Amino acid sequence: MNNLHVLGERIKYYRKLSNMTQKDLSANLGVAPRYIGNIEQGHRAPSLEMLVEMCEWFNVGMSDIMPLKTKQTEKAKMIDEIVIVLNAWEPQQIGMLKAMVSSLNR
Repeated sequence: MNNLHVLGERIKYYRKLSNMTQKDLSANLGVAPRYIGNIEQGHRAPSLEMLVEMCEWFNVGMSDIMPLKTKQTEKAKMIDEIVIVLNAWEPQQIGMLKAMVSSLNR
């Protein structure tokens, strides 16, 4: 997963956490819904100004949204990617996965 995809997943996560649709967010930011969709899918990078506005709408800091390039182990990268995916899941889905993983440790 490249940085644009990670950024898009984080934006999608915070948008959903804010109970906004792509249409809602695009209206608040004055852009087309397709623009938001392209960002969330990792096809397009938002401008710095747009990122600042998104952070204001989501009430989060820039560091919450921006993927940082750091030297990570392969394991740490995989864990980060799993967390991004899990953030979009419903609690029931996470509970089922937790039960599956727990059964592997027995």
